[in-house]
Formats: sequence, structure tokens, C-alpha cells
Amino acid sequence: MALYQHLLVAIDRRFCSHRAAALALRAAWCLGARVTVLFVVASAMLQGTAGQTRAHEAVTTGERVFRRVRRMASMAGVPCVCRYAFGRDAQAIVRDAAKAHHCDVVLFAESAFSAPEREEPVPGAAGNSSSDQWANRTGMEAS
Repeated sequence: MALYQHLLVAIDRRFCSHRAAALALRAAWCLGARVTVLFVVASAMLQGTAGQTRAHEAVTTGERVFRRVRRMASMAGVPCVCRYAFGRDAQAIVRDAAKAHHCDVVLFAESAFSAPEREEPVPGAAGNSSSDQWANRTGMEAS
């Protein structure tokens, strides 16, 4: 039985999120774990009169990212589920999703999210400082 069985990778519209997803898939492959990719759309991005247009753009971007992630996961043989999450507070969204999906590890791109505030530490939580190296070693392109 693997130490970590379920990884959550929180991403958003920024390019660095693609690399975080590649890192999560590589880690899951090494650990024999599964991955849930959570595309977070904070409502702060959606305020104003163009909120519906921005939400539509976020979902369109998310679908593009999900296609890439699913392709990488399939190539690596890693079970992967992609989900959207909408809300006001990105940190709370990620924290709640990690609990709801019973994830052992949470990964996120450093410039996309700050570390979620938690009552207890998240084992193995990591930012994205070395994801380029991981993605390049596996041949998993994040772009």
C-alpha cells in the first residue's frame, strides 16, 4: 500500500499551473497514486458586468488544460479526474476539496496560490519550484 494514494493539484488560468499538473502526474506515477486536478475559479476574477464572460473564458481555458492533463495522465498510466471549483476564496476551495476528496497531498503552483491555511500540516505539500526539472525528466510537457 502506497504512502500517498491520492494527490490533489490545484490549478488556475496561469501558465505555471500546467507545470504543477505535470509535477503532480509525475509524482503520482512514482507513488502509484491517483490524481484529482482542481481548476479553481475564484469569484474575485468574475466580479463586474463581464462576470459571465469571464466565467465562460475560465471554463474554456479549463477544458484546454484538462485535455492536456488527461493526455499526460493517459500516457503515464495515472488515474486522473479533472474538476472545476468556483468560489470566493481560493485557499478555502482547495482546503475543502482536499478534505472532500480525501487527498493525501496537495500540490499547487507557487505563483498561482499561496499555501492554504490549515489547522494541521499537509503531509508532503509542495509548491512548484522544481516542476520544470520533473516534467523535463519524464518527457511530460506541460505546455
